Amino acid sequence: MRLLAAALEGAGREVVSLDYGRHHASLRGRFGGGGLGPLRESTRDLIERLDVTLASADARAPGEVLGQVDFIGHSQGGLHALACARARPGRVAHVVLLGAPLHGVRPLGQASRVAHAPGMRRTLDTLLGPSAREQVVGSAALTGGAEPAPGARHLFVASVDDWALRNVDRDLLASRPGWRTVWMHDVAPGRRISHAGLPNDPDVIRLVLDELSR
Repeated sequence: MRLLAAALEGAGREVVSLDYGRHHASLRGRFGGGGLGPLRESTRDLIERLDVTLASADARAPGEVLGQVDFIGHSQGGLHALACARARPGRVAHVVLLGAPLHGVRPLGQASRVAHAPGMRRTLDTLLGPSAREQVVGSAALTGGAEPAPGARHLFVASVDDWALRNVDRDLLASRPGWRTVWMHDVAPGRRISHAGLPNDPDVIRLVLDELSR
C-alpha cells in the first residue's frame, strides 16, 4: 500500500496505516505478517483503531460537526473496511475496496466449500491461519456481503486478472445506488493487473484520488 499512501499524502491527506490479524499459532504466522487471524477479531481490532482516529478527527472538527474518515481496503482489508464503515454509520465518508472478496474466494470452483470440512479446516488454519479459510465461499465469517454503509460513497475496483475474483458472479459486484464498480479492463484495455498489483497500479491510484475528491 506504500505507493497509494504516498499518493494520498502528496494530495495533502493524512494517512493512517493499520496492521491487524497477527496469528503466531499458524505456521505462516511464525514468519511474521498480518491478516492471518480470525476475520471477526481483526474487524473488532480495526473498529477500535478507527474509533481512535475518529476521536482525533472530532477534536479538530469545528463546533458540533463530527469528523469523518475515508477507509481504503485491499483484498481482505476491504472486508474490514466495509464492516467498519457499517459499524460506524455516517463517520466514514468513502469506502474504497480494491479486489475485496466480499462474497468469498472460490479457489476450487464449486468444490471450494471443502475447505470448511472438519479435517481440512484444522489443516488450513494450522498452516495459513484462520483468515485464509474464512475467506472461502461458504464461510460463516463472511457476513454482510456487499451491503453498503449508510452515509458513505462506495467504490469497488476490480480486475479480470484478479485470482480473488475468479469464478465470482459479476452481477454480485455490479454498481447500485451509492455503489460504483469499476473494472480495470475498461479503464486500461489490454493491461494485466493482478490482485497484488491493484493498490500499486497508477490508474487505480488515480481512480482512488478522484473518488476521494468527490
